[in-house]
Amino acid sequence: MQDQKQTPAIVADPIGRIADSACAGDLEGIRRWVRSGVDLTSLDHSGSTLLEVVIGQMAFIPDAPRYDVVAELLRCGADARQLNADGVGSLFAAVLNMDTEMIRILLDAGADPNAEKMDSEFESLYDWAEFDYRYEIWNVNLPESATDANRSTEDAWLAHLDRCAVKYERHLPDHLHLLRQRGALSMAELRNIAPTGAAQPSQSQTVARKQADGRPKAQG
Repeated sequence: MQDQKQTPAIVADPIGRIADSACAGDLEGIRRWVRSGVDLTSLDHSGSTLLEVVIGQMAFIPDAPRYDVVAELLRCGADARQLNADGVGSLFAAVLNMDTEMIRILLDAGADPNAEKMDSEFESLYDWAEFDYRYEIWNVNLPESATDANRSTEDAWLAHLDRCAVKYERHLPDHLHLLRQRGALSMAELRNIAPTGAAQPSQSQTVARKQADGRPKAQG
């Protein structure tokens, strides 16, 4: 009877209802909604995915068992590869929180860090994640100037961020390391491997962006 009474609510807002159970840490509630027929790959009224909504909301609930909840949603049929109406997926929500373990769970479930579309066609998810890290931890500008060697590649630049974090006792960019280990690329790197004839960012605009924020220059 319980599930039958809740069926009209499912029709009205399925993602919102299951997100409520998820944010409450109610794993059995999640299973109950799934048994009642909720499609975990549906989009909500604003075009967001279930995982995106749940990960975003649980960031404001410190005691929420967020890893268990997301793991259960994935077991029940949520898709880590799913993108919302704007081409952004659950990885973006996890990156926004610099949540390394959540990123790991999503990547293990098949999320593609190079598939998500940022607001700018000249920016990949990794570009956004790197800038967000510097913005949140360093107010954009690092305490030490980077050398040419530091700027030579994305990985050299990440090592520079790591050294600064250790030296000045700031939050380590572990989530950036994980993204790189799992194949996340900058837009400059994606442009260099794009198939012939594929739409590519202007080299001058990409180079200008990299020079402006101190990161590696695009290699043309």
